[in-house]
Amino acid sequence: MRVELHTRFLCPFFFQWGGTAPAAAALEALRLPGRGFAIWERGQAPPFYREDLLAHVGAFLFPEAEPGYLRMTNAAANSLLPPGARVLIGGEPFLPVGLVHGAGIELYLTARGVGALSIALVPVGPISPADALTFNHRLARASALSPAAILVPHPSVDSARWARLSADDRARVPAAPEPGAPAPDRIGRPGGVFTPMELVDELLRPLEGSKLRLVQRTLSVYTVARFGEGTDLDDATIAPQAASMLSRLAQVEGESHPGPASGEIAMAHARLNRCHWAAVGLLGAAHVVADQAPVDGVPRPFNDERVPRVRDRYFVPYLVALIQRLYLHRSIADAGAIVADADADRFRRLRTALLEFGIRGQFSQVSTREALHQFYLVARRGLHVPEAWQDARQAVADLDAAWAENRERGLAAKVAENVTEITRVQRIVHAIEYLVASVYFAELWHMFAGENPAFYESVRHTLGGLVPATAFPSEGMFVGLGALAWGAVGLAAVAAFNRWVVTRP
Repeated sequence: MRVELHTRFLCPFFFQWGGTAPAAAALEALRLPGRGFAIWERGQAPPFYREDLLAHVGAFLFPEAEPGYLRMTNAAANSLLPPGARVLIGGEPFLPVGLVHGAGIELYLTARGVGALSIALVPVGPISPADALTFNHRLARASALSPAAILVPHPSVDSARWARLSADDRARVPAAPEPGAPAPDRIGRPGGVFTPMELVDELLRPLEGSKLRLVQRTLSVYTVARFGEGTDLDDATIAPQAASMLSRLAQVEGESHPGPASGEIAMAHARLNRCHWAAVGLLGAAHVVADQAPVDGVPRPFNDERVPRVRDRYFVPYLVALIQRLYLHRSIADAGAIVADADADRFRRLRTALLEFGIRGQFSQVSTREALHQFYLVARRGLHVPEAWQDARQAVADLDAAWAENRERGLAAKVAENVTEITRVQRIVHAIEYLVASVYFAELWHMFAGENPAFYESVRHTLGGLVPATAFPSEGMFVGLGALAWGAVGLAAVAAFNRWVVTRP
């Protein structure tokens, strides 16, 4: 049994929030070393990406006001992965490979600081299921003991073509770069060997100024495996083999991996029709499709259309779910950073952004086509988007509760401080109150007795029988002593009044 394999290798990443325009400008300025032409060009996503999407979903993924979609120029694509490129495993030739026509290499940027690089590769010609598993596994796993590499053949390996070149033309062809040369000197160079992750690093290098952060050092995989006629996915003898292939492709497992139990798929999956079975895991998504039998010996025209449709149109709902998961994971990470920094303004922005995402980015439906809608639901389950949404909301809610508790503690401390200050002020006011009353009573006495000889003589005459004339104070002393006495009366009066105010019912 042979399969036709189309695979998108995906590198998800984070970059500066709201920095889509400067990021796109930096990417457009990138040039291939020594060749001078641009690598990226800005443009609109292909129309068929949007055709089956609801309008608001298309606006979420491909906003017209933002330069969110870039694709590799034809010149750069032909230079980086020209015809004749081969996949090497352990330094030995494995499979000839090329870019998928139409899909090629694409870059998706969102204003939420989430992006994804897609490199669509296809082995030349049908391959065995074992080779299909090895192809995906080795190219995606950069950390494997023997990761796959890509070789751009040097013209000299084609002896017939090399012999047709003139001596001057052969002299102008650069020698193959050394294996230990820097990645830019090997990528796309005749005779150069490079890994997919080296290509990813070079393509995303301009985003380092936009706080680029790769989500993982392993590439995610979105793949379509096409089986020929006679593969009925409902057939009891074929379904277990198809399930095993589907499960291993979706989990990016190698050919030597034992695989799932017979007929089991331990992840989100759905049979969209008898010729189409899809599954999604955390690291990849896979579709197994089969050709329909001919009618009266005439092949079904849709057989050739099925793979491009599933590879491109079904990829969009998966991309929506992937961006949702990445955004939610970034929100959770931001919440953790906010806890460490105690940045209230940043927390308010995060809470507002999460609320906006809940309104504009959490879709229960992305298409009116039932098959696309069903696959979107499978993608959300496989990527655990609902769980990530709950985790993000819970993280923000817990952070909000912590901030509220801190605010309450701060408010209580402030109230206690204010009460202490008020008490201190009240004591001062009371002291002033006593002082004012004392002075006021003394001043009343002075106004009445001072400069009033008649009053003095009257008092002296009245008290003449009680106090000897020689002991009676002079007029000035009489006024002064009276002021002191009446000042004391004023203090006593204020004290009595305050006591009455405090103890009254």
